[in-house]
Amino acid sequence: MVVLKISLEEGVFAMFENIHRHYSSADDLGTLDFNGEIEYCNFHGDEMTIAKGYLSVIKSLASVLPDGLTQLCRKATKIEWQSDLILENDDGGNVSLGVLKKGICDNSAMFSPQLPSFKTEAISRLGFGVVDKLFLKLSSPSTHDDNGMICKEALEMESLDDEEIIDGISTTIDPLFLGSYTYIAVGSSGDDLDAMAEPLPKRISKNCPPLQILFAGEATHRSCYSTTHGAYLTGLREANRLLKHFQCVDDV
Repeated sequence: MVVLKISLEEGVFAMFENIHRHYSSADDLGTLDFNGEIEYCNFHGDEMTIAKGYLSVIKSLASVLPDGLTQLCRKATKIEWQSDLILENDDGGNVSLGVLKKGICDNSAMFSPQLPSFKTEAISRLGFGVVDKLFLKLSSPSTHDDNGMICKEALEMESLDDEEIIDGISTTIDPLFLGSYTYIAVGSSGDDLDAMAEPLPKRISKNCPPLQILFAGEATHRSCYSTTHGAYLTGLREANRLLKHFQCVDDV
């Protein structure tokens, strides 16, 4: 057996490196733009655990909507826009930044026509990492309640079925998300998050009606990207955009 000894300084550095990898979702901190990270905003106040999980929040928000309005398990496969909007799905749907990254590849047919360059460049520059939580049901309680998987280790863990995870092995990622949340990668900035939030088409004409594609989600919030509340706030933003367009009500 080979025992590797590291200094206290190395151990502390490795601890803080892993902590920052966890919060940023960047696998390699060398890909993280620290100037862009300055714009990230932390809310004041104590952190809290939602007793019944995030699902209870979703159910509360959805309780005011008409039955059947929220449709789940719908995978968007192709979006035709610029004239009459046509959404094809696998039985449209919402997609993450990770799916958008795949959707702008040269051989992808997700968008027809392809998204404009200001949008695809922002999508390409922004980072989208992986952070996973692993829940185990044990016959006897564990004394360690702070374990998790992040970045490349999370990618390895996601490729395993339950038995392989229990046995402790490795490799892939959920194709419906292709990652967890956004970070400001080297070469990107808060301007890319603003570009992500711009609805399409940017130029409106008789043959190209407005607000065909709207963009919400944590990857479209300049100071609260990577967070649930960032996603929620951008949902309100786009809802207000639609309400104002159709002259329904003032801001909600």
